Amino acid sequence: MRRLSGLCTLGMLILLGQNTAFAQSGQLKGTVSDSTGGVVPGAQVALENVATGIASETTTNEAGLYTFPLLQSGSYQLRVLSEGFKPVTRGGIVMETSTVRTVDVQLELGDVTETVTVEAAAPLLQAETSTVGQLIERATVMNMPVE
Repeated sequence: MRRLSGLCTLGMLILLGQNTAFAQSGQLKGTVSDSTGGVVPGAQVALENVATGIASETTTNEAGLYTFPLLQSGSYQLRVLSEGFKPVTRGGIVMETSTVRTVDVQLELGDVTETVTVEAAAPLLQAETSTVGQLIERATVMNMPVE
């Protein structure tokens, strides 16, 4: 009986740890469209964490939508490829804890040898949620005066 109780406790701790990981991660989503506003299904979308170099890939669905769930805080670079369109690279995407960012991408017709690069930060206003938050670096917290 004691062993069963220990296993149940271990199982609960694992589940709680997973819920904490979900709460401390962000999500990036968006729509890939062409220059006329039509959606682009089957586009290859890659997301790379600039600091770690870890990349994830997905493909847009029939509605041109993509999603990258469970992202750690940090700066990311998004790259979108689709046959018959110029590749698009968008940098400066900053993910923070428990945020949902929307980054829509518009592809231009062209040769695959041409690349469109957009260097801009994600907008500060997030219309998906009414939550207000700010990322505070660990070094800032450690250097705060304690009275």
